[in-house]
Amino acid sequence: MDYIYLFLHLILPIALPIFFMLLSANGDFQERINKLFVLKSNESLIRQNLFWLSLIVPVGLFVSFGAVCWKGYRLDLSQEGVSLFLSISTFPLALLSAAIPLGVVVASFHSTQQTAEQIRQASIKNNLEAYYLHRTEFFKHFERHETVNYLGALEGKFVPHPLLYNNCSPGAPEEGVPKRSEGYFHQIDAAFSSAATFMHIVFTHQYSEKVFNIYLCNACVSMHAVSNLLGLPEIYRDMAANSLLVEPPAQPGKEVEKYLTVGVKASDIVAAFRYARDFYVNLAAFYGYEHPDLPEDVKYLGTGGKVFSLPGWANVAKFKEDLFENYVKRYGFKVTKPSEIVPYETDDAEGMA
Repeated sequence: MDYIYLFLHLILPIALPIFFMLLSANGDFQERINKLFVLKSNESLIRQNLFWLSLIVPVGLFVSFGAVCWKGYRLDLSQEGVSLFLSISTFPLALLSAAIPLGVVVASFHSTQQTAEQIRQASIKNNLEAYYLHRTEFFKHFERHETVNYLGALEGKFVPHPLLYNNCSPGAPEEGVPKRSEGYFHQIDAAFSSAATFMHIVFTHQYSEKVFNIYLCNACVSMHAVSNLLGLPEIYRDMAANSLLVEPPAQPGKEVEKYLTVGVKASDIVAAFRYARDFYVNLAAFYGYEHPDLPEDVKYLGTGGKVFSLPGWANVAKFKEDLFENYVKRYGFKVTKPSEIVPYETDDAEGMA
């Protein structure tokens, strides 16, 4: 029985404060446990339940074991009575004195936690400043580039799309200067390689059904992929408004795919390629990315006048003529231009090569 009394004297002063604190808290059981035992760095020490618990428990133990030591004695405020109280209350007073170191320990933990939080907040602030400075320099980098006219077909403004920075260097602002996305740059490299390869076929071969398909389904598709990856509205919006949207006849059980040309002239797709390439060179320079050069056999697509003298320079004009003469009239293709059907018209200037 004595062991039971000892157990109760020891446990009840600890369990009762915990029980009432849990009872008075809000939320589910896990939330109440957290509110009791977890220190909050954003609140003062006197609002920490654990701090009050470190004070209440020693007081409770003092009263609990003091009741045992004081049993059979009466209150006496004389000098002899105080001396007797001290002599018989050595153990309860020792338990009560534990409130001081316990409170100091909790306060120390709370102070340490607050210091760590301040360091974290300062780090976040520094990272935010570094992130937005890097982002600002990204847009300033392109401001140094003047508008360039490409073959009279496109005005390259060199204004990066607001989302381009996030695509090239994804990351949370609080994490500081983000790393460039190697995968995103590799996608752009692949799109350029594809566009250059198929454009080279179009411009170096005599016109045929194969050239028709490569221009529409490969070269133009790749070029639009480049413009979308780089966020160039001069191509995917302005030039697209004057392009041809080609819709083959529906096939049973197959989804209809629509193909958008890059403008309506050979100079349009070449201008788009050169602008996109120059824009990409500037982009890669900012990020310190070593982009692969164009292969020697297709470097003419990026600069110079060699492209005008190639045997396939007139293929885009022949494509347009063939599209309306054969594919629209004979095969039932649909052609739209800014949501309106485009009447057939020849373009003599396209065959100047």
